[in-house]
Amino acid sequence: MRQILTVTLLASAVPGFGQSLINPAKAPHFADYFEERKEDKALRCEVTPIQPRLNFSFRFQAGYVFQVPMNQFTGAGHR
Repeated sequence: MRQILTVTLLASAVPGFGQSLINPAKAPHFADYFEERKEDKALRCEVTPIQPRLNFSFRFQAGYVFQVPMNQFTGAGHR
């Protein structure tokens, strides 16, 4: 039982990183993912700002609402 608790505590103490920086000089093959291609199409979307308002926690809350129509993602591999 003590081993399970120790392993659980150690596993939860290790930080996890969802993103990391890539040095373009060391990994030039990643640059292709970020270059614009001629067959790329611009996404249609609407961005609406949310005006600052006092929320139930008595904090001001502001932000943006992004609306992206899903019908522009039709085709093979999309549902």
